[in-house]
Amino acid sequence: MHGQAGAANLVAAAATVEDIRRPLEAYPPDRIYNMDETGLLYRCLPSRSYVPRRDRRHARGTKSMRNMEQVTLVLCTNATGNHKLPVAMIGQAENPMCFRGESNAFPLPYLNKKRAWMDKHVCERWWNTVFRPAVHQRRRGAKSALIMDNASANDVNVSAEDVEVLFLPPNSTAVY
Repeated sequence: MHGQAGAANLVAAAATVEDIRRPLEAYPPDRIYNMDETGLLYRCLPSRSYVPRRDRRHARGTKSMRNMEQVTLVLCTNATGNHKLPVAMIGQAENPMCFRGESNAFPLPYLNKKRAWMDKHVCERWWNTVFRPAVHQRRRGAKSALIMDNASANDVNVSAEDVEVLFLPPNSTAVY
């Protein structure tokens, strides 16, 4: 029974992705952008298999191996890969201590959220501070397309005359 449901989901996802591909035919690959986010557990030690043999005795079972402090990285590039937007980082702190002072300026666009996750407000800030300026500087009015997953951007208010935003259906990234 699970096999039939999985096959039906596969067919539905394929049909929905095909509905997204049709409008993309109007754009050359260098004007089709894809944005996604990923979590980075920056304080978590590797599992035991990656710890050198001489250090296993001291590292095994430590709290550092289970530390779940994370930041979210927002990645965006065009289909040809020749225009990579700056990687944006979503952290918990509004103004991290390590980036205070003139000589410690943050090298990436930084956004903050209590849980360090992407939501509609953070997505709108990313749109206005990272995506729109980078694409406008490069494209100068040429129409582009942006493909986003809909998990984090539900009810997000991102729109522009020169950018068509297409949302992937749920669970389609696993299929494609």
